Amino acid sequence: NEGNAMRSDFLDRTDELGTLVQIISGKSESRIALIRADSGWGKSSLLLELEGKCPKKINFVPIDFRGAGVSVSQIFSSAQKWFGREVFEALNERIEHYSNPASINFVNNALEGRNKVDIALSFNDDDLRYQRQSDLTDSFFIDLLHVGETVFAFDNYQTCEPVVNSWLINY
Repeated sequence: NEGNAMRSDFLDRTDELGTLVQIISGKSESRIALIRADSGWGKSSLLLELEGKCPKKINFVPIDFRGAGVSVSQIFSSAQKWFGREVFEALNERIEHYSNPASINFVNNALEGRNKVDIALSFNDDDLRYQRQSDLTDSFFIDLLHVGETVFAFDNYQTCEPVVNSWLINY
C-alpha cells in the first residue's frame, strides 16, 4: 500500500504529536507551535495526523498557503465555509457596511465578482485599509468566541504573503 509506505518514512512522531495535542488541548502554556523542516520531511502529513488526534470539542481549521497567495479575506472566507456564514454575524455586518457603499457601481466594474472582503479592503490609502482590516479582524474574533475553542493550522506558512504574515503576527 503506497500510503503505508509513505507513513513508514515518518515513523516515531509520537512525541511530537503528543506535544502538539497538549498545546491544542490547552494543557501547555504554549499557544503557538512552529513545525520547521525541509520540503519532503512530512510537515503536511504531521498536520493531517494532528487533525485526526484533535479532541472533538476543539475545531481544527486547516489553511494551506501552498499555491496562489492566501489573503486575509481568504482566511475569513475559509472560516465562514468551515463554520457556516451565519456564525459570523458581526463580521458579515462589517463586510456589508464596507463593501456596499452607495457610491460603488458594481455593473461593468473591476470589482464585479470579487470577494466582498477584498472589495472592503480595496483602497490605495494604507491607513484606511489597515483601519478596515482591523475592524473586520476584531469582528472575526468576536464571532469566533461563539464557536468554541478553535485551532487554525497553517500549512506552508513560509510561503504566505507579507500582508498575511503581518496580520497573523499583529493579531
